[in-house]
Amino acid sequence: MTETLTDPTHDSAQDVHGVAVCDGHGLSMKVVRGHLEISDRWNGEPRIRRYPRAGHGLRRIMIIGESGTVTLSAMHWCSDLGIPVIVIHPDGRILSTSTYTQTGLAANDGRLRKAQALAADTKTGLAVCHTLLAEKLELSADVVDQYLTDDDGSVSSSLRRAGRAEIRMARTPERCREMEGEAAALYFGAWSDVDIRFCKTDRGSVPDHWHRFDSRNSRATTRRTAKKASNPINAMLNYLYTIAATECRLSCFAMGLDPTMGYLHNDAANRDSLVWDLMETVRPVVDGWLLMLLAEHTFTRHDFSESRTGSCYVEAPLTHTLAATAPLWARAVAPHTEAVTHIIAKSSPYPIRCTTPLTATRMRTAQGKREYRTVDPYGFRQALPAPHEHCHAA
Repeated sequence: MTETLTDPTHDSAQDVHGVAVCDGHGLSMKVVRGHLEISDRWNGEPRIRRYPRAGHGLRRIMIIGESGTVTLSAMHWCSDLGIPVIVIHPDGRILSTSTYTQTGLAANDGRLRKAQALAADTKTGLAVCHTLLAEKLELSADVVDQYLTDDDGSVSSSLRRAGRAEIRMARTPERCREMEGEAAALYFGAWSDVDIRFCKTDRGSVPDHWHRFDSRNSRATTRRTAKKASNPINAMLNYLYTIAATECRLSCFAMGLDPTMGYLHNDAANRDSLVWDLMETVRPVVDGWLLMLLAEHTFTRHDFSESRTGSCYVEAPLTHTLAATAPLWARAVAPHTEAVTHIIAKSSPYPIRCTTPLTATRMRTAQGKREYRTVDPYGFRQALPAPHEHCHAA
């Protein structure tokens, strides 16, 4: 009997924005008769999705879990089509990331990386710090104006003033970091009224401190750190930041930059400093999306879990929703990665062409098309999850 291969099905629970999220017992990814076949479980039921090479519609494959099988032929299939495969631990840690290999999205210029290394502790490195932080502060002010309580406008005005003038007066990366820390304290202070809405039947069964943002510092540890979040809002922020950081890393590879050599964040072993530099411009965009989610969505007790030490974790299927936002953050970071690349390239004594493979700005300008939009409002809202069935907020 001949097996019939069908196109992948699409519903609200899968392949949002071209992101195939897969997890569950028996997870596997292989190639069958030229099609990529992903097997996993959804809502306790076995699920098989098949994608042809032509018209596959995939932009990312996110694997969430600790066990499963991925064949080499499946990795070759994804590599040939330029589809990154990202493996995420259930607690939100990134375990593995494959990179772009499509023609034009795998820059490898030793002259650029040499300039990147030499730019540290120079005017070029400081210019990168100024550029990224100025954008972050401006976007943070937009988030305050749109989603947070700032009756007298003092928070947003302070952030804009810092971004437009004060940050450019900093003469060292250390001073830039100090000013960013001061602005972050002011910004997250405006989050004090942010809360999360649980279903009426679940409100009494969750810990009291789960209902509000409180602060970025975790109660689950004695250190002043945002790691090991102790409430759902911070757990979702951490998860989204991890997804966004993956997109920043991919953008570095696409532009030919070394993700480990940054300017705003100190270099250290096992740290992608440039990734976290770029993340500064994406964090406010992530924050805005989460605040919109909190305002429009009602959660259940089963969306989160608490460890024996008090750490809060995001659970499936909410993890699928958060992972599917990856293309939004790729779009948000793209112009900033290009801008950083161009700043570094211009500092090199060698002629390095300033290309725009992530935003296609040069092509758009030549063809008279509209400017690249960092955030697509429709895509922003489309990534929101569907309401829970039988869940009443009132």
